[in-house]
Amino acid sequence: MEKMCLSCGAPLAQIGANVKNDTLCQYCGDENGNLVPKEAAIAGMAEWLKSWAPITEGVDFRERAISYMSAMPAWN
Repeated sequence: MEKMCLSCGAPLAQIGANVKNDTLCQYCGDENGNLVPKEAAIAGMAEWLKSWAPITEGVDFRERAISYMSAMPAWN
């Protein structure tokens, strides 16, 4: 089974694990391997969701990020 980031769900084999924590991706773990602050993770996830959306007007990507992340082991 492929390992996934416990914060965002990204496949670690594709996006890259954090150097000091192999359960977080390079974006969700800081330089010490700790989970980034929740607000930073939400902002990053919201931007990522927005980058894939065909329509962005009227969409609350921050709320979508919060909803998605609430199901992830690092945040629930």
